[in-house]
Amino acid sequence: MFLFYAPEVTNGNCCFSPAESRHCAKVLRLLPGQEVWVTDGVGFLYLAELSVVSDKACMARVRKVLRSPDEAGNGRPPVHIVMAPTKNMERTEWFLEKATEVGLGKISFIRTEHSERKVVKPERVESILVAAMKQSQQAYLPLQQEMCSLDEYLKRAEVGQDTDVQKFIAYCGAEYEKKSYLELLQAGTPVEVMIGPEGDFSPGEVKKCVKAGYVPVSLGDTRLRTETAALFAAWAPAFLKGAKKIVLSCLLFLCLSLVGIKAQQIQIGLLKYRGGGDWYANPTSLPNLIAFANREAGMDLDPQPVTVEVGGQALFGCPFVHMTGHGNVVFSAAEIQNLRAYLLGGGFLHIDDNYGMDKFIRAQMKKAFPELDFVELPASHPVFRQTFDYSRTGLPKIHEHDAKRPQAFALFYEGRMICFYTYECDLGDGWEDTEVHGDTPEAHRRALEMGTNLLQYVFMQ
Repeated sequence: MFLFYAPEVTNGNCCFSPAESRHCAKVLRLLPGQEVWVTDGVGFLYLAELSVVSDKACMARVRKVLRSPDEAGNGRPPVHIVMAPTKNMERTEWFLEKATEVGLGKISFIRTEHSERKVVKPERVESILVAAMKQSQQAYLPLQQEMCSLDEYLKRAEVGQDTDVQKFIAYCGAEYEKKSYLELLQAGTPVEVMIGPEGDFSPGEVKKCVKAGYVPVSLGDTRLRTETAALFAAWAPAFLKGAKKIVLSCLLFLCLSLVGIKAQQIQIGLLKYRGGGDWYANPTSLPNLIAFANREAGMDLDPQPVTVEVGGQALFGCPFVHMTGHGNVVFSAAEIQNLRAYLLGGGFLHIDDNYGMDKFIRAQMKKAFPELDFVELPASHPVFRQTFDYSRTGLPKIHEHDAKRPQAFALFYEGRMICFYTYECDLGDGWEDTEVHGDTPEAHRRALEMGTNLLQYVFMQ
């Protein structure tokens, strides 16, 4: 369902901005009477019905409150990044998008002695924050504090000092002993992190921040770009909110790969399950996909996938697990518990129905997630718009079975996709060596491109 941003909801009526109205009427071509989601950006998420649709002004009537700020677990993300924006504003905008998607509470911009960018346009920043909030289906728009000097910021911070906030300054100098940022973080505690410009903070600036209560920290053994450091600082607290080590390892892989640093390769898993279905059906598919993604999209995945069992601990060593087969699937109670813990802890499962698997896997996934339903993804979803653009056609059709259209379904938990289910598509068959099923080179490439898009989406969502 489409999510819209309406900061003012009065007497159950949501009024869309001109930009949101144009998107609703002209791009999505929605009609009065259709249901949409609406958020006010301060914690409320509504189910609403469109009452007026016009490219100049759209309105919707609230039907149900789906989420409210006073609900447990629905607070504003307790992460505040204070950064000197990069000279190339596109890098800062990239950070804003990705940090918002995972949970950014506030962003403040500062000017420092080594800053190369002196001005940031608040309107442009807000448009990026709004788009990222909607894409990740969140109910909080990150707060934005306009740019000011570091000295002015420290004065303001002193006036509104909050003793419950962990305050850190990340920098590369050796003037102070630095502790590990990850080791000092306390799950659930609000955190504020200062990130300097490309030339780093000056020794005098670091001294001022330490005097103001900011603890010097290291973000690792490697030197990170400004936007990469800010992203790492923003993501770590969000994932410590109950995430498994698997997620932090993915975060480290992503941040290091973005700056060209060699990290340990991520291994893709093949899920072994009970019930009689041939989980081993496509032996050449994953190696081919991995090789294609590494070659065509610049990924750095381990060339050899590993087999993992539903109930095993090895499952948690793979951030992305692929499942396929033709027949029955059976999960025990212990396996369901393990799979649920894996997916809620940051793991991801791709299910590819090789034909005949649908009724069995749906029943088992419902046992694992009784509160969730598979939703069909439109071609406009970002998973179809990564390195390869499938936003016009959606999921490619590789093999024909019952003259049905290919469909992509997903399970979402708290706004994050945890499972992607491809049906009547045979994506995994398309990854196999072309002589196995007699696929054309064109069909083989379409399957590999879509699989690569999925990998990219999973590691960037």
